[in-house]
Amino acid sequence: MKDLKSKYNHFIDAGVKSLPKSYAEFEAAMKDKSGGAQQIYNSMKNEGVELPEFDEFYSVMMPEETKVQPAAKPQVKPATQSQQAVQPSTPKAGTPMTDSDKKGMMANAEVLKSNIETSVDNTAQRLNNLAKVNQPLKTDVKLGTQVSKVGEKYVTTSGNEYDTPEQAKVKQFAIDESNRQRKREVDMVRARELEDEINNEKENLKKIKSTAIKTSSGFM
Repeated sequence: MKDLKSKYNHFIDAGVKSLPKSYAEFEAAMKDKSGGAQQIYNSMKNEGVELPEFDEFYSVMMPEETKVQPAAKPQVKPATQSQQAVQPSTPKAGTPMTDSDKKGMMANAEVLKSNIETSVDNTAQRLNNLAKVNQPLKTDVKLGTQVSKVGEKYVTTSGNEYDTPEQAKVKQFAIDESNRQRKREVDMVRARELEDEINNEKENLKKIKSTAIKTSSGFM
């Protein structure tokens, strides 16, 4: 668990004395949420380290144990007015199709095909943009980079004040890790939603292309 080891080293560097002396002991304890992890949390609190509630602390330290469930697949939105092609009148059974009927059906198939292709391109572009913006986060982020000194106090981004920079850095690290984890989870869910949209649009495109080919073949 590379991320957990990085967090352990950050706490050690910040001067926390109540942690196990070796990372192996720390890792083994953290895997037991209600046992070893709870004891480590209590020891740090007793030492005077300001920490969030235990569940939040554990989700930051052990994100792989507290992953959010995948979001339900997005509902397919009804086609907008611009995506709805005008349906040509259907000739009665036994009545030969006129040139006007044939042209109307061909135009209808082309409009549907064009709308689906545009939708696929737009969805793919959103997924590509998301991938570019949300690059994998590095684990070697410096501890407490956002801690500010106000007078004789050290203040975190949450507005809490601490007497020593070590206490403020430990708290700021927990805040930063929590924010980063939430962002990763949201981005993962959104990426899955976009992938589902693309797959749905591609399936629709196949159907439309197949219909257009069959329709045009029948007009020849």
